[in-house]
Amino acid sequence: MANLTTREYIANLVLDVSPNLTIIVDSSMKFLEFSAAAERHFKITRDEALSSTHLYDLMDTKDFDWVFEHKESLRRYKVEFKKYNFYADMLFEYIPQEDAVLCILVDVTKEKQKEEEEFTRNVEAVEKAQSVIENQMKMVHLIAGLLGETTAETKVTLTNLCQTLLGETQE
Repeated sequence: MANLTTREYIANLVLDVSPNLTIIVDSSMKFLEFSAAAERHFKITRDEALSSTHLYDLMDTKDFDWVFEHKESLRRYKVEFKKYNFYADMLFEYIPQEDAVLCILVDVTKEKQKEEEEFTRNVEAVEKAQSVIENQMKMVHLIAGLLGETTAETKVTLTNLCQTLLGETQE
């Protein structure tokens, strides 16, 4: 490290301590840089990545291909890396001087898990509300049935009473 410039030292320090996964690949999808966070998430060492691994060994390259083709930035949200059990927001930046692509992956696994837990809670709340509605409707039907029966009985009784009263007064 003694031969590094201050700028190179700082760049290496950022790659070592940043929680974000930082990778740089050339147009043949060979790694030019591979951060410590990338090592942890992809479960290979930086040396392995730089010496014998290509991007396509770890993930789909279609977004990288797009950036190389269009030479523009690209952003993807909540990309799932099933094999490695995490989600990431991805920022791609073309580096024209090197004909390379820088990709920064921000681990959003915890946020995604919170969203899924909230969704599950919402589904459960909706199911409970639906159950309450169904029970209320059953009770309304039951009460309506009872009211109908008692109303019919009341009508018959009152009709008979009216006829009896009218029959007595007409004589």
